[in-house]
Amino acid sequence: MVDKTVLDIYKEMVEKTKQLHLELMVLSSKMSCIVDRIDAELPDKAVAESLGLVGSGDLSNDQSSNSESSAPHLKNVLDTDHL
Repeated sequence: MVDKTVLDIYKEMVEKTKQLHLELMVLSSKMSCIVDRIDAELPDKAVAESLGLVGSGDLSNDQSSNSESSAPHLKNVLDTDHL
């Protein structure tokens, strides 16, 4: 029988899916290691500053909550006017 049955095609797809899942898990693990290494090498303050999380310490005049002040690159993410 030259034509593959639906069951044979299904079995092949399941096997390919398993292989792809395994590859994805390996890549995810590698990315996690890279992120952990980068995170360990950066000072804590550098990460917080890049996210705009470092304030002045004075809560009455803290502008870290202002989306346009300390993190202009996040303005579009925080802007909900378009929703």
